[in-house]
Parts: sequence; C-alpha cells; structure tokens
Amino acid sequence: MAVTWKLWTGGSAFPAVPLLKELSIVPMVVDQVLAAMMLGSLFGAIGVLVQRWRQATGFGRTSPDWLLTVFVFCGTAMGVLNQHRFQSWHWLTLLLVAQYLVLPPAERLRTWRITIATIYCFAALSRLSPDMGGSMSREILTTILAKGGAGHLTRNATWISVGCGLMTLAEFLTGLGLCWKPTRRLSVTVSMLMHLTLVTALGPWGLNHHHGVLCWNLFFLVAVPLLFVMCEEPAAPIHRTPSAKSRWIQFFLVLFPLSGLWGVADNWPSWQLYSPRPEVLKLYVHADDVSRLPPTLQPFVSPPAPLQDWCGVRMDRWSLNETNAPIYPEDRFQLAVAAFATGALPQDRFRVELDIPDEVRWWRRRRLEAQGLQATVASYRSKLILNADTVRESSVIKEQMR
Repeated sequence: MAVTWKLWTGGSAFPAVPLLKELSIVPMVVDQVLAAMMLGSLFGAIGVLVQRWRQATGFGRTSPDWLLTVFVFCGTAMGVLNQHRFQSWHWLTLLLVAQYLVLPPAERLRTWRITIATIYCFAALSRLSPDMGGSMSREILTTILAKGGAGHLTRNATWISVGCGLMTLAEFLTGLGLCWKPTRRLSVTVSMLMHLTLVTALGPWGLNHHHGVLCWNLFFLVAVPLLFVMCEEPAAPIHRTPSAKSRWIQFFLVLFPLSGLWGVADNWPSWQLYSPRPEVLKLYVHADDVSRLPPTLQPFVSPPAPLQDWCGVRMDRWSLNETNAPIYPEDRFQLAVAAFATGALPQDRFRVELDIPDEVRWWRRRRLEAQGLQATVASYRSKLILNADTVRESSVIKEQMR
C-alpha cells in the first residue's frame, strides 16, 4: 500500500471504477476511513500475534481473529469501491488472511502452500500460445541475455521463442513441484532463482518497472522458502482427512483462476501475470481535441503519425504516473476510464480499439474498432455484468475540473 498509496487514499487524478455503478455516488472519504481501519486492524493483529509468540500474559491471550476479520472486510470493500485495488498482491493477502480465519491450524499450512503453488501454475498457463516469444517473457529474456553478454542471441527469433517456452514450462513445473514433497526443495530453489532473475530484469538495472513489481518478487523470495522449507506441518492423526471446509477452499483455489482463462474471473486475481491474455483498450483522440482531455492525461498523448490526425492516448502510462500501479487489465475497467477521459468530446472526435482474447481459445485475439464509445461497445458492453460506465471522482479530479 505504501508503494501505491494514492490508489488507496483517493489522492490521485486517476478515476476510481467501482464494481457496481450504483456505488459511484460513494464519497472518497469512505475509502480513507476504510484504509485507516484496514491498516489499524492489520497492525493490531500483528501486535497480538507477536505477543502471543513471546508467550506474554494478558494482552497476549487476546485473539487476533476479530482484527483480521475487520481487515478482510475493509480490504474487500475497498476493492469493490475501486476495481483497480484488486491487484494480485492484495488479492493474495485477502486469501491468506481469510484462510487463517476459517481453517484450523492443522490445515492452514497445506492450504497456504496450495495458494502459492497455483500462482506459478496459472501464471504459466495464461502465457501458453502458439507464439511463445510474443509476451512479456520476451522482454525479460532479452534483458537477461543482454545483461549476460549474450545479446546477439536476441536476434534469433527461434532461440527467443524456445527460451520463452522453457521459462513458461519451468514456472508451471515449479508450481507442481511445490505440491509434492520429494521435489519441494528443488522447486523452492528454482523459484528463488526465478524471482532473482525477475528482480534483475525488472528492477532499476533492467526494464526499471514500478516498485510494486519488485515488492511482489521480493515477497516470494521470502515467503516460498518460509512456507515450503522452514515451516513444518502440525502433527495430525495418520488417518485424518481434510475437512470439507478445507476441500472447498482448495477447489476454489484451482477453479477460480482456471475460470479466468476463459474470461470469467478477473485477470489479476486469477494469477495472469506477465501474460499477453488480458484485454487491452487503445484510445485515439483527434489532434485538435487533445486540450479537452483531463490535464493530467494530456502529457501521455502521443503526437499523430505523419499525414494523420489521430493521437494515441496512453491510459496505462497515466495510471502508472497517478497511482504507481498498472492499469487494471479488464475491458470493463478500461471502458469506464475511457468514457471518463473523453467525457468532454463528441463521439466523432475519438476512436476506440478493443483487443480481446477469444472466449474459448484464449491465446487467439480479436479486435473491435469503432468511432466513439457508443458504436464500439453497444453490443459488447451489454454483455458485461459489472460496471463499465461510471467512475468515482476524487477531490483532485474535482479541483481540476473547476
């Protein structure tokens, strides 16, 4: 939260898109109260757990459960008020804390391990495609090769495609290996090498991605050896079977991200990381109307191509600049942001291109193009269940619109 604090406090000029359009009337002060409650309950729960670990008396006997329940409630509510907050790290935190609350100690560690393992498996599956060298894996691989003095290999498309395929396969096998005790230590080693590679490629020495990506990979460098090597499962009766509650949670941990491959679950909560699968909206504005865009968006408008009048609008760069977080990779979210950005423009003064995966073969793409938003998504938008129209405006936005 510290890295993306504007996203949580409503202090940015980037619009907030609630899950339900009816929530667009909720004032931003509610978000600030929820953020304070979420942080307060989290730090309070950590304090209780530390005291209990030290075998203190009095306060040490207090249960952290009610504090963690407040944390999960506030964290979920903040995501409902702004879909942008359902980032992978936030969703993972909510899952782990919720599992702590509902599962007995004997079943927590196993479920936490499955949660982490599914991230590797489904992140890899989301990158499967006939063109393995066309995703984010390519940028990572070429950066590593260049840093290792093997930059000449990047000119060979076959090598790059094979290398990206091997990286994806290694990640998938790592997730499976973490679930099987004989291969667990090897998988932990591969996992740590993988995240060290990502930190090198995506950090200030490489592609210089935003700090949230680095924090995510640093977290796994600590969490994976801690959960899979250092922690031991509590002793349990030999014939003990997992409870029904534990089984239902484990089914959810597999089926929810699996549904994301076919567009049911959102991309980030279903672990589609560094994946080419998520929807991408491209916005183009007539050169004469750039000044009518929100002031904080105007610096991210590209000049028109020679003999052309249309300028590309980088909403992804706008999101990074205002919130320090990538734009939420969902069609409905990006449609709502585009509608806000072009609110002062006539429909014939901007164009929209929506690049979306095929509903069944997610590795194949299809494109919708139209003038304005009305024609673009008149039929497509009607299929979206959640909000793709309205946004919530922060005090920063309202001040700029005066």
